[in-house]
Amino acid sequence: MSFTRDDCIRERRSWTDHLPCCKLARRIYESHTCSFCFVKDGFGTHVEQDKLEKLRSMRAKINWKLKKQRRSFYRDFTELLVDWNDQLPDLRVIFRGVEIDWLLQEAVRNREKTPYNYRGRLFIRFVARSQYKHVPWLDREGRPELRRTTSLHRIDPSSTMCDAVRDLFQIYDRCDLNYVDSHGYTHFHVACRFNLHVKVKHFLDLGQDPNQVVPRTGDSPLHLALQGIEGVDQSNYKSAELLLERDDTDLDVANAEGSTPLQLAVANHLPDVVDQLLNEGANLSNFVFPTKSYFARGSRGVSSLNNKLHGTVQALKVVECLKKKGYRLSLSDALMVTEYITKLGLTKKYLVRKETLIERIMSYASYPFQILSRRFSWEWGMNLPFVCYIIIDNLTNNGLTSMWFALKERIEENLWHGSTPSVGI
Repeated sequence: MSFTRDDCIRERRSWTDHLPCCKLARRIYESHTCSFCFVKDGFGTHVEQDKLEKLRSMRAKINWKLKKQRRSFYRDFTELLVDWNDQLPDLRVIFRGVEIDWLLQEAVRNREKTPYNYRGRLFIRFVARSQYKHVPWLDREGRPELRRTTSLHRIDPSSTMCDAVRDLFQIYDRCDLNYVDSHGYTHFHVACRFNLHVKVKHFLDLGQDPNQVVPRTGDSPLHLALQGIEGVDQSNYKSAELLLERDDTDLDVANAEGSTPLQLAVANHLPDVVDQLLNEGANLSNFVFPTKSYFARGSRGVSSLNNKLHGTVQALKVVECLKKKGYRLSLSDALMVTEYITKLGLTKKYLVRKETLIERIMSYASYPFQILSRRFSWEWGMNLPFVCYIIIDNLTNNGLTSMWFALKERIEENLWHGSTPSVGI
């Protein structure tokens, strides 16, 4: 039996009020889904169909040549997306590919400058959930045109749109199409920058060059994978590990700032990556320890005591990794590391108190910190008379820190009078 939308609405109302005696509604509920009626959690609803018809009406009225109309349409479109959870439309039936591409880039731009760009993230998530897939443009010879800027290129790692990258890679899902913008920044670089290791692996498996640098910054894929992003899991550097597993990855290439992958790993407090780099043959002979501001990058986004403690342990482990391979910190570098740790507030008494559960956890977690901190000081004490070594062995964390800062003041005083410290660690 055929029926119109009005019939369906009428029967739905009857079913809602008198479900036991409405055979048509029962049939719709049990097995039938027409082009007008969608079943959601056991209840028929026309909300999605109304949204779809409104979208088609809006699309028919817009003149895509006028920028103001396009932007107004984008805002109206995103208003429709609230609570549009089921029966998502086939966007290719309504829009051309170039139109969806423009809308995606508009979503990334965040012209309203809202703090979290909820509108843009909502739109990108909607397009991804609708199963829309980008189809490449072809040149006259039928080959994909890869030199073009996509919405993936436009996402700033410092923005709040990081979580939208995964959704965009569901839309631009083909790793054999490595789009490149006018600056030489590719989709492969984006995957490395945002640590999407599954995508990175797909690109590499398809023959992507693991050493392709971004011309403007000189960053290699390994640089990008080690830079770290606030809001992205800092303990997960699988993309870097994938690159390090390859024999043809250049471990010592420097970017435009002169930084090597090893320096980035040290600055971001990644002892496992430092170990892997050194074991794979990274050059330590020309290594320069990161500056104070650069080394502090490893604490970006760290606020809780637990995270601060973890970051401190990681920083000291990095120093241990370098020392195991024969690197000797200068005294100024050692003082800088100590000052960095102290500024995090991790040498105070809450590391050893046990009155509350959280303090017990912190006390337990501080054990490796105390070991590493003491070992860090022991190495320096080896250059002093034996009695000084014994004194260091009996100092608490607070005592060790006080010693370091007293030493720093003495060195600064000597430097003021023209002498040069020569003690190394």
